[in-house]
Amino acid sequence: MSGGRGLSSQQADDVALTVGITGDDDALCGLILHRLARSDSFRSCIADRDALDDYCALLLAQSSSAGMCTELKQLRRAGYTGPILCAGRANDLEMMALAIASGADDYLPIPERLDEIPLRVAALIRHQSRTMRRASATTALQAEPEASDGNAGDYHPLPLPRQELVRCVLDTNQRTLTCDGVTIKLTSSEMQIVDYLRVRAHSWVTATSLMQHVFGYGGDADNTLIRVHVCSLRKKLGAHAGVLESRRTLGYRWRA
Repeated sequence: MSGGRGLSSQQADDVALTVGITGDDDALCGLILHRLARSDSFRSCIADRDALDDYCALLLAQSSSAGMCTELKQLRRAGYTGPILCAGRANDLEMMALAIASGADDYLPIPERLDEIPLRVAALIRHQSRTMRRASATTALQAEPEASDGNAGDYHPLPLPRQELVRCVLDTNQRTLTCDGVTIKLTSSEMQIVDYLRVRAHSWVTATSLMQHVFGYGGDADNTLIRVHVCSLRKKLGAHAGVLESRRTLGYRWRA
């Protein structure tokens, strides 16, 4: 069962741009499949549970939060490393936090944000593709550091691109953040996170440290809350999202 318009032969040869739709909510799966059928960026179909690795991304629609978390953990434990977008009927921050903590890359409430699904899926696929290309390039450089003529002394690594710093002003009274003339409104939690990171600008701060000093939780607290707030912050920052960096093993860093 397949939806979507046909891809060009070149696209089909480069990568199998097929998104698999799975989950126990058949009505939601059908609704999503019908919406994705209009996408030109990829094909979509109901996923074959015995061949999940054949899909560049998965879209999981579950009827309950418990079922969604269980299914996500099973998919990740089974070795699926591609992006997973969850879709559910609950429209709240807690549901998003649960999905991301269980292994999802994003969560959208349906039907409220049904039209966003093709855009979110395309973004996840693009990010995955870039990550794979960077990993491949890094492996190639590590394997063959010498210049093409075999003289190691002629090898010159490519310079890293220079990142211009963004001027940001935080107004704690108005709870606003202005970056290069663009002003966004912050929640109380977002403002506290930005304020804490700005004081330690250009230094990495762990999620555990943020949980302890911003929210007052102990060292064994779940850091999902921080990830959700950071995700919201980066979306609000838009083109200036680069001022808030994150690294899996290091934490978060403010570059402005």
